[in-house]
Amino acid sequence: MKETFVHVTEWQPPDFRASVYIVYLIGLLACIAGLGVQLSASRLAVFIISAWLGFSYRRGFIVFIICNSFIFVRPIALRTILIQISNLGGADPIRQFAERYSRAICAGSLLSVAAAAAAAGFASIAPPPSVAPTQALYFARAQGVRGNVFNSYDFGGYLIFEKIPPFIDGRADLYGDEFQRRFFSVVDGTDVGAAERLFDQYQVSWLLLRPADALSSALRASGWAAAYDGPDGLVFIRPGRAP
Repeated sequence: MKETFVHVTEWQPPDFRASVYIVYLIGLLACIAGLGVQLSASRLAVFIISAWLGFSYRRGFIVFIICNSFIFVRPIALRTILIQISNLGGADPIRQFAERYSRAICAGSLLSVAAAAAAAGFASIAPPPSVAPTQALYFARAQGVRGNVFNSYDFGGYLIFEKIPPFIDGRADLYGDEFQRRFFSVVDGTDVGAAERLFDQYQVSWLLLRPADALSSALRASGWAAAYDGPDGLVFIRPGRAP
């Protein structure tokens, strides 16, 4: 799946210029060094494996974070006097706190749920235009466009939500490496002839593309006219194919 690792962001290595990754990593290393945490052989082995996954791709970094929560909790507890159960006569400090403030915890939980429900009632929850070309798709449906669609990669999930079979979507591993190679070479390239051959093979009737796609500019330069041209997407209708 070489094409997946090259083109799909979530399968690429984490970008440590982003604050969330570097802050977490620095905090973890500072905790280990500052407390003098030592790991047993089994915990160290799991840490090495999860770290390899985490630094290889962004999805793996989530696994790295989850694993660290149980790799380091006991070693850190043994090095931190304030949370050592042995210093509290063997009693569980979390249970003691919950029993002491049970009413306040219940009241706070209910207030939090009520506030979240109220906020959800007034908030406008919708996916961003970068993945949901709502106006472009509304135009296509209003024009009665039918047939197979060729879509930008990020639009696939929204098309499924709208009950339109996409050309490709985020389930990249299901499509195979060769299919992805051809798709990305077309959508990221300027060879309109290669694009036309791919459209003919899959009987594509219309296209739903991002304005930033190289193929969008190439089609315009070759004489294609966008039936819809908006900030959320472009709709191209192949002559004689749709609606």
